[in-house]
Amino acid sequence: MKIGGLEFRDLGEVVLLKDRSGLPERLRPQDRFTNPNGLSLHKHGDFEFCKFSVPNLPKGPGVYAFVSGTEVFYIGKASAISKRFMPGYRLVSPRMCFSGGPETTCRINAEVLSKTVQGFPIHVMVFETDDFGTVEAELLKQISPPWNRSGVLV
Repeated sequence: MKIGGLEFRDLGEVVLLKDRSGLPERLRPQDRFTNPNGLSLHKHGDFEFCKFSVPNLPKGPGVYAFVSGTEVFYIGKASAISKRFMPGYRLVSPRMCFSGGPETTCRINAEVLSKTVQGFPIHVMVFETDDFGTVEAELLKQISPPWNRSGVLV
């Protein structure tokens, strides 16, 4: 698939962990956090989350996209794509939901759950490059994906 004129490789569909009835499992890891310091939930920490897998994540640097059909929902960059996802987006830990935790990780995971439950299959696409910062910045200017906008909530 071409995104911003660049050929991205489709790693495959995001596969959500299912519950016993076959529905996507909805997780609330924040409810398991003992929170000894009385931290507050950040603005993306009080959602339902999911656990998902993505096949064939490359170990090297590049730009990745969450896509459904031809719509690009999110563009990100990483010096090691597999490390960004594992655990990263694919599993929100209890501590991630609270002040000081990675808000983007929580927001993207919740968005993946929401879209998937609505019937939109999400694919992860990658463009492997050492120049991931420049490529991501240019794509964000060209496309302005909805999940990249600050303050977007599910």
